[in-house]
Order: sequence, then C-alpha cells, then structure tokens
Amino acid sequence: MHPEGSNMYLSIETILDKNMNSTTKRMKKYLWIFTLIYLVSCSNHNSEIIPLDISALMPDTSDGLTINESREHSERIYTMMIENTVNRKIPEIYVYDTLNQRVKLKSMLDNKNIIISADAYCGFGKESMMKDFPEAIEKYRTQHSDIDLNVICLAKESPEDKQNPDQFSDFVDDLKSKYSNLYIIKNEEAHKLNLHANPVRLYVNEDFVVKHFDVGLSLVEGNLYNEIETNLYHLSNNK
Repeated sequence: MHPEGSNMYLSIETILDKNMNSTTKRMKKYLWIFTLIYLVSCSNHNSEIIPLDISALMPDTSDGLTINESREHSERIYTMMIENTVNRKIPEIYVYDTLNQRVKLKSMLDNKNIIISADAYCGFGKESMMKDFPEAIEKYRTQHSDIDLNVICLAKESPEDKQNPDQFSDFVDDLKSKYSNLYIIKNEEAHKLNLHANPVRLYVNEDFVVKHFDVGLSLVEGNLYNEIETNLYHLSNNK
C-alpha cells in the first residue's frame, strides 16, 4: 500500500485527539472517508495495466446467444478493459521495429502519445489504421501545429500469422506508408496492454499513464477527430 498515506492519516488523527471538540468529532469519520478516497486514487495511478483474460470471460454459447445477450456481453468486456487499463501505467513491454530490432515501448513515449493497434485479420481495424486515423491525425496536426504529438502504430502479430506470414508482411508494408513510428507487437505482449479489439487507441501521458482507451471504427464523420482533439486537450491540461 502507501505507508506515507497511512502516516498522513495517523498524524491527522493525533491532531484531532489533542484538539477534540464537537466539530472535529463530527468530522473525523468524513476525514477518514476522504483519506481513503485519496489513497485509492493514488494507488490506481501508480499501478500498472491489469491484463484481461478474454478467454475466461467467454460465455457458454452451446444454446446460442440472443442479440441483446451478445451486446451485453460485449459491453461488459469493454467496461472491464477500461477499468483494467485507464489511469494505469504502461508496463515493461518490448516491441520490434521493421528491422526486427527489439526495443522497449516506454523508451519511445513522449509527453503526448497515441498508441493505435490492430491485426491483419480485421477489415475494420485495417481500414481505421490505413484511412480514418491517418486522416484525422493529419487534420489535427494542421489545426494544432503547436502541439507536439507522438503517434505509435503497433501491428499486432497473432498466432494465425505463422500460418499466413505473407498477409501479415503485406499489412506491415502498407502501414509503413502511413506511420513513421511503426512497430510489431507479439500477441503475448499485446495482451499486457489489453489490445483485444481492432483497432484499439490508447492516449498516454508523459508519466506512462493511460488516460483514455477507445476501440473500433468511427462510423460518423468527424467523431474520430473529436475523440483525438478532446483527449489530447486533456493530456495537455493533465486531466
């Protein structure tokens, strides 16, 4: 836990005992509640991303799922991914550049970072990586030329790629024309970042903390740009 936080509370408790009056008696329990909230908040920001085991969350589909059941299950997994990722730090993760050199992901992060990831087998992920996201980023950089933005593209290498290496190789070659910071992330490392959807976008601050987590293809024009603008504003203002 946080011994310094506990000491902070104990020192306040001591002061209250020495200067006890009717007001402090009423306030003691509220002070304890606020202290706990502070400690939980502090602990959450200092902890790393918790990998989510998607396979363990898969429902029993032997009798089939209704549309509502399928939607509720997807929403539950998405909520858990957010809870396990947002306001948590990027762990020690290694990726590979296009020359197959192993590098630490954290070493490439700057003050304002967007990490986008998808694999070669999802049409929605590929479309977002190749068209929607680059267009939204170009628009953002045009309108916010004073913002130093660091975009990292991660091509997720899945077990299926071993059976069809040409498809993954073509995917990486296509991404080279869109991203200067392009890296390959192995499936095991991708799980440590909860990169279970296609595509996934992580907004990461200078302390390696994920401040926003989003997935999917934008179906409404302008939505992705608004997402980028809003979350980079929050990163710039430490929100």
